[in-house]
Amino acid sequence: MARLHVHTAESLVIITASPEALAGLQAGLSGSLERTAVRLRSGTARPVTIFSGTTSPTLDPDEGWLIALPPQARDFLLSLAPGQTGAWELPGINVGFVLE
Repeated sequence: MARLHVHTAESLVIITASPEALAGLQAGLSGSLERTAVRLRSGTARPVTIFSGTTSPTLDPDEGWLIALPPQARDFLLSLAPGQTGAWELPGINVGFVLE
């Protein structure tokens, strides 16, 4: 099972996932985010819903994390190699993305 953990550090929302989660995320992002959203889930962790937009990340008590992804952040995530590990601050939004 892919690991998922979200926490905050100052003004950043940091999404930490296992590298195998990247394939599912990229598959969802390669479609049209204007019509759909990508939802990441793992065990009892709060889910993360990623959709097209430019609003600040929000923690909804019922829905989990709502992350609006600007085009440059979407393109960056799509450029990552499968299985790649590392930590990045996504362009255009206060979100960090960690694959470990």
